[in-house]
Amino acid sequence: MLLNKFLIFLFLFSLENKKIQELDSLFYYGYYEQVIEKGENYLQEKELKKNEKEKILILLAQSYIILGDEEEGKNYFSLLLKLNPKRKLDPKEYSPKIIEIFENLKKELKGKEEIFKKEIDKKIFIYPGIYQIKNKEKLKGLSLFTMETISLASILPSYIFMNNAHNNYLNEKDINKIEGKYQIYKLSYNLFYSTIIISSLTYIFHLIDIIF
Repeated sequence: MLLNKFLIFLFLFSLENKKIQELDSLFYYGYYEQVIEKGENYLQEKELKKNEKEKILILLAQSYIILGDEEEGKNYFSLLLKLNPKRKLDPKEYSPKIIEIFENLKKELKGKEEIFKKEIDKKIFIYPGIYQIKNKEKLKGLSLFTMETISLASILPSYIFMNNAHNNYLNEKDINKIEGKYQIYKLSYNLFYSTIIISSLTYIFHLIDIIF
């Protein structure tokens, strides 16, 4: 049983390697259109290992660049960097032009990522609803702004109400009134923490909306 599984694994492994070898061979002999056609088909296969996918992406990027479509080549390099941000190209294996395009793209993507992070950092501290209203999502923005404002405005009064209700409950000596005072305290307790929960959830939704 184990031997059968091992043989199946070797068979599948050899097939996958043959695909890479086929693309390498086509690329070596200058059949770049075929590399693109076959490589794009191979990318659709779910069984591809990470290193195999990386190799195919590099071959596709190179083929497009050689054929004069630098933008499409950069798109495949972008997919490669998304898959493996630390990926480097060996100068001994790749031409100076390919490496230059790849390295410039890495710098460009890194710059965009830093700008995006700065923008996110700024937006995170914006009061819920304002960012959405600025981005012409008025209904969502007004809803978030109203919910956050009402819940924040209710926190202090509800805390005072809860604190007074708690003291009244503890200081009540009349047995017939203790249960009533406890129910008021319980209500005030639930009200106070409800305002905190609503405020927190509103802010969390605000952050999710900004980031995603």
